[in-house]
Amino acid sequence: MLVPCDHRAIPGPRSEFEEEFALDVPEHARKGKSTRSASTSQHLFIRDLAGEREVPLTGDSVSIGRSRDNDVEIEDISSSRQHCQLRRIQGRWHIEDLRSRNGTMVNGILVRRQPMMVGDLIEIGKTQIFFGEIPERHRSSSPAGETLQLSTEYFLEPISEQVASDDSLRFQKEREIFLRLLELTRDLCAILVTEELFEVILQNVIEISGAERGFLIVEEEAELKVAASRNIDRDVVRRAHLQVSHSLVRRVIDSGEPVLTGDARSDPRFHESVSIANLRLESVLCVPLRLRGNVLGAVYVDNRFEKHSFHQGTLRFVQFLADQASIYIENARLFEELHRKQGSLHTAKDQVEELNRQLQAMLLARDVEPEEVRELVKKGARPGLKHSFDRIVTRSPVMLRVFELLDSVIDTDMPVLVLGESGTG
Repeated sequence: MLVPCDHRAIPGPRSEFEEEFALDVPEHARKGKSTRSASTSQHLFIRDLAGEREVPLTGDSVSIGRSRDNDVEIEDISSSRQHCQLRRIQGRWHIEDLRSRNGTMVNGILVRRQPMMVGDLIEIGKTQIFFGEIPERHRSSSPAGETLQLSTEYFLEPISEQVASDDSLRFQKEREIFLRLLELTRDLCAILVTEELFEVILQNVIEISGAERGFLIVEEEAELKVAASRNIDRDVVRRAHLQVSHSLVRRVIDSGEPVLTGDARSDPRFHESVSIANLRLESVLCVPLRLRGNVLGAVYVDNRFEKHSFHQGTLRFVQFLADQASIYIENARLFEELHRKQGSLHTAKDQVEELNRQLQAMLLARDVEPEEVRELVKKGARPGLKHSFDRIVTRSPVMLRVFELLDSVIDTDMPVLVLGESGTG
């Protein structure tokens, strides 16, 4: 008797790498997908601000990112230098995110690694990359420049209900940013070192605004000083003081009002600004750091490659952060000033104690002259004064404050009015 035989191939054991890829594919991403093999797909179709281009897939590995060292270079500031890579494993292409800053999305889902199917859409910032072919529904769509840019943090928390419009997505993103700002303001309270505070503030402004570069500028003795600088890769900007438009920053600090421009070189407000033309700036956002009516400095972010990178929502959130940051910057400065004064007091106290020890040693030795004793007493009672006031005998704290005042004006022509009871003068 013949038994019917099933000639379908029995799948063999998968490698550890293939198993990890299979486990990383979200269940809802596997359902409803075409079963058409990706092994025959030999091209990538890339849409970015420059237009659309086709790139053939060659070899077994294709790297994608902002660096020129990649097989596929994309000029998108949301892309990391080494962003992701496509790898051919047993004849099928897989994508793997290379721990990029903003993550890699496939068909609207943030992924770490997964197999690719024909028609899959890879999104890196505002850049769209279609695998194998462009699906019909995307062939008449607008360029990637109109895509809403969302950060990785937005996708880490699940959304409770399905949203269908860009307005809803923008609302969700702004809500996430607002909650992040609330958490950030709580954390800033614990930072009492101004340099560390500047770095934290600036890094968060860059991440919230999606800027290419950022600078935190303070005014010291009527001069503008770059206190902190960062680019999108979190590196310090070289020669930072030459990379900002000082005329624009001065305008913000003097007026106390923010400036938002999406096309700085064509903006009539800055036609006379040589720095904007020389730096070839496109989008610029500059917000003052205000506290009790005074302007401490400014937060300045820009993008030299894209126009209209910032919008009114960006301005609103950066202003909110700048207003909170001004309070914490002032608190940190007051704390550091108090710490310096305490150090001076401890130094003065140590000097007085040392003088007292010298005095006691001389008295015990009984070889000290009265004039030397008086000199030591005067030094111990009045440390740090330029003038000795040795003809006035006192240890009163009130009189010591008078000596400090006199010490600061005695070498000038400044008139001094002395008030008090009869005989005070």
